Amino acid sequence: MVQPAPATVEAAPSAAPSPTFESLRAELVSHSRAERWSEAAQALDRMKRAARDDQQRAIAARDLGDFMHGQGRLDEAAEAYAEAVSFARDALRTAPDAAPAIDLLAGSLSGVGDVAEAEGRLDEALTAFEESLALRRSTGGREAADPNAQAALSISLERLADVREDRGHRMRALALYRESFDVSARLAAADPARFGSDFAATRQRLAELEAKVGPID
Repeated sequence: MVQPAPATVEAAPSAAPSPTFESLRAELVSHSRAERWSEAAQALDRMKRAARDDQQRAIAARDLGDFMHGQGRLDEAAEAYAEAVSFARDALRTAPDAAPAIDLLAGSLSGVGDVAEAEGRLDEALTAFEESLALRRSTGGREAADPNAQAALSISLERLADVREDRGHRMRALALYRESFDVSARLAAADPARFGSDFAATRQRLAELEAKVGPID
């Protein structure tokens, strides 16, 4: 008697690995640069669900704030930035000397300040920008070896200076712009292709502010 051949059992296809937080963020950046806003929003939602610690939650919330700000949805941007600040503070408490955690909190606070300034809440903007600048200084500031850190310091100085000028504090604004000018000049001298245009903008803003202040005895 011929025995029937044993049935072949096919292995179930293995499930595709879940995308990592980092790969989802790269996807977000790609969609944003291509102005594929619907796909960017989907990537943001997946990022929030993939976040596994306070640092990643803060990054997702800050990126959501940037997205909403860019779309002109200021109330939603403010809420996202506030959430980012909360998560970033928690992350910093567990790693008080970690530069990435300090940078994340500083960036989140800058977002809070940007929205507050846009909505005319200048006192809140000042508070956020001042704390952000203090954090930028704490990581070495103008003496930092990393040009990205120096560029972030320059931007932070100018954000605070602009709000100071809006409040009528022109001398304080002038001092902040002069400090930013020094930082920007060094960056432009080292890498003119990357930082030359930023330095030119800083130089122009400084000249405008000096003209408003007038001669100083």
